[in-house]
Amino acid sequence: MTPTSPLEDSVDASRQHSCAGALSLLSLFSSTLLSTNRLNKLLHLFLSALVHRNNSLFGRAMLFLHNEKTGVLQGMLGVEQADAAGLQVVGGDPANPLTGHWELDDGQIARQWQSGYCTAVRSLRIELGDEGCRVVSQALHQRQLTHVTEVDCQNCAECGFIKRFAISSFAAAPLISRNRTLGVVIVDLPGANHIITNERLQLLQLFASQAGMAIDNSQLYRNLEEAHAELRESRQRLVHSAHLA
Repeated sequence: MTPTSPLEDSVDASRQHSCAGALSLLSLFSSTLLSTNRLNKLLHLFLSALVHRNNSLFGRAMLFLHNEKTGVLQGMLGVEQADAAGLQVVGGDPANPLTGHWELDDGQIARQWQSGYCTAVRSLRIELGDEGCRVVSQALHQRQLTHVTEVDCQNCAECGFIKRFAISSFAAAPLISRNRTLGVVIVDLPGANHIITNERLQLLQLFASQAGMAIDNSQLYRNLEEAHAELRESRQRLVHSAHLA
């Protein structure tokens, strides 16, 4: 057996640590998606996990949902790293990093929703096709993650949201479920010398894939609850009419 050098041992240890950290993040994220059926809370948890300081992924995250009738992306939520500080791991075992899930209380969700960044994101509409951002359109229509560097976008006249938030480099990941493209999440790392690495992009892709299915399930659950509520009201009206008769 050929002996390894101290440098090779150090690189191998670093890779193992990185893999263990990524596995822990994926486990926490998967458990978090199963912890609630509330669509609003689910979206806040999703973006907060992407930008929380301890996760070392991104600095800002914006979520847009696809309006199939109008063919545009409507801004729904935006979370900055400073607004995700309230994200906490609950139900975890210190001896087992693959346990527990992330949690946000209603007060923290309300503060994120009322922040200036989120308000600005919710006012945005991204046109698709030639009249809008070609990069985001590509991510949505080709259903693949797209990473853009500063060189690619600095002279783009159509990307109003890039200029508005002083974005230099960003990534856009589609949210897909049951052969439907629900929307897109856009992330960036504001500040000089901040690089979106391949490892971060891979985690973003995995997070977005799971989030797309969870968002779709949450919407279906909400529709089912609304249908049940309408059925209960109809039954009550019938019973009331029968009593009057």
